[in-house]
Amino acid sequence: MLDYLIVGQGIAGSVLAYCLKKQGYKVMVVDDNHPQSSSKVAAGIFNPITGKKLVKSWKVDDLFALVHTFYPTLEKELNANFYFPMEIVKPIQSIEEQNLFISKSGNPDWSGYVEVLFPETEYASYLHTEEGGARLKQGGWVDAKALVNAFCTYFAQEKMYVQASFVYEDLVLRDEYVLWHEYKAKKVIFCEGYNVLQNPYFSWLPLRTTKGEQLIIQADLPEQKMINKGVFILPKGDKKFLVGATFDLTEVNSITEKGKRQLTEKLEKLIRVPYEIVDHFSGIRPTVVDRKPIIGNHPTHTQLAVFNGLGTKGISLSPYFAQQYVQYLQGNSALDKEVMVERYYDKFYHKKA
Repeated sequence: MLDYLIVGQGIAGSVLAYCLKKQGYKVMVVDDNHPQSSSKVAAGIFNPITGKKLVKSWKVDDLFALVHTFYPTLEKELNANFYFPMEIVKPIQSIEEQNLFISKSGNPDWSGYVEVLFPETEYASYLHTEEGGARLKQGGWVDAKALVNAFCTYFAQEKMYVQASFVYEDLVLRDEYVLWHEYKAKKVIFCEGYNVLQNPYFSWLPLRTTKGEQLIIQADLPEQKMINKGVFILPKGDKKFLVGATFDLTEVNSITEKGKRQLTEKLEKLIRVPYEIVDHFSGIRPTVVDRKPIIGNHPTHTQLAVFNGLGTKGISLSPYFAQQYVQYLQGNSALDKEVMVERYYDKFYHKKA
C-alpha cells in the first residue's frame, strides 16, 4: 500500500512528493505531463520586496532562508541546473517612491534585502531611471520547466511516477484508504493547481483562475541582472528576455493584443533600448482570495487532502510549506493557521446544504 498518492506534478506536487519520499514514505505521483501546465510556463521568480508600497514578501525571512539552501541542494541531487540567484534592479520613478525607499532602507529589517540606492546615471544607458533606483539582494529565479522536468525524470527512475489523466470517477473511497486503478493508498493529496476547480471533492475552495500573458524579447540589455518595475525583465540567455506578466481574471488561456499592448506600454516606460518580440504566450495560475496557500484534509473524507493555491510565489512557498506539511502529517508540528484548509470549511458546508 502507498502512503500517499500525489495528483499533479507541478512545482507544489513535485516538491511535496520529494519531501515525503525523503522522510521514507511510499509515494506515487500522477500527472498527464501537459506541456502547457502552469508550472512549466511560470517565470519562477523569487523577489523579497513586492508591490507599489514596497513591502517585504509574506514570511520572506523564513521562506528565503530555505530557498537558498533547498534548490542548490536539489540541483546536485537531480543533476540539473535551474537555480539562478540574481540581483534585482528596481528603478525609482517618482520622488515619493524615492523617499519611501530611503526610509525603508534604513530599517534594520530591510538590510538583508536592499543593497544600495543607486544614482540616476548608473543604468541610464538602457533604463529610464530619472530618480535613481535600488538593487535588491536575495532575489532570483528558478527555471520552473527545467525543475519540473528534472523531478519527472527522478520520479520515473524511483518508480514513483504514473503519466495519466486523473479521472475522479475512478477513485474509490474506503474508510481507511483509497483505490485508484491498481493503486491503494492511505491518502490522496491533490496538487492540481487551477484544475482543482473541476475536482468534485474540492470545487468549493475559493480559487480563481488568473491568466498571465508574457513576452520573449530580444534586446541589448545586461544578462546578469533582473529588472523589475511594472513588469519584470528576466534574462534567458542569448540576449533574450522574458517580460511579464499580465493579470486577467476574465479571459480564457489565450494570447491577446490587449495583453501584448499592456506589456509593451510598461516595457517602453522602463527601457531605453530597441527590442524585438520573438514570442508571446500565456498561462493560467491558481490564486486564492486571501493569497495564501490552502493545505489540509477534506472536511468529511480524511483520506483526501489538498496542497494548493501557491500561485505566483510557488517557488518560494513550496519548500517551506511542503516541509511544514510533512511535519504536520507526522504529528510533529501544526500548520500555520493562515494556510489551513479549515478556514474555508464553511464554504463546503454551505454548498452541501
